[in-house]
Amino acid sequence: MKLVTAARHLASIVLLPFVVVIVVFRSCILAGWSVVFVLINHVYFILLEEPGLERRWSFGQAYVEYRNQVPQWILRLRSWFDPRSHAS
Repeated sequence: MKLVTAARHLASIVLLPFVVVIVVFRSCILAGWSVVFVLINHVYFILLEEPGLERRWSFGQAYVEYRNQVPQWILRLRSWFDPRSHAS
């Protein structure tokens, strides 16, 4: 499974080890930093990166379809399948 078909922002995968450490060590400081990390990244992705991918990089409608099918942060259990990429 390609990770980019499981979640649009791979930062959610980076946070998984932090969650384990937060739970094991009951670290409020690390939990706070993780929340700040997620909030800053979320604002950046929504305001700058995603509109730029749609406009500047000429992904256009293909990116809009991908964005509508693939969750932003929560990993999908099954990959998204784009039928256009497998057309013969």
